[in-house]
Amino acid sequence: MKILIAEDEAVSRMTLQQALRTWGHEIVSVENGADAWTVLQEADAPRIALVDWMMPGLDGVELCRCLRKREQGPYVYVILITPLGFIPGYRNRRINRPPSFRDGWICRARFSLTLF
Repeated sequence: MKILIAEDEAVSRMTLQQALRTWGHEIVSVENGADAWTVLQEADAPRIALVDWMMPGLDGVELCRCLRKREQGPYVYVILITPLGFIPGYRNRRINRPPSFRDGWICRARFSLTLF
């Protein structure tokens, strides 16, 4: 399956790419929302998009709004990715669903490497 990854953080983008390729998916990867919107306008656009909530240019929520407003093209399933669950001050707050957003969102996992 063809999947779009729109993530401005290089390490997160490459981690997602590697995992999804390992599972046999074809990946289209971009660094910002404007490029994601361009890819999603193509005739053979991915039907699934993993989109960073906060990106330069067009953020993930605005990208979702653009997708839902368009009248043509296949439905694109969107998963918003956010680190907000790990930013001090947000940890104990509920992340509310963006207006007019019907798909899903996940908090980006925080991990660390320990060298021995």
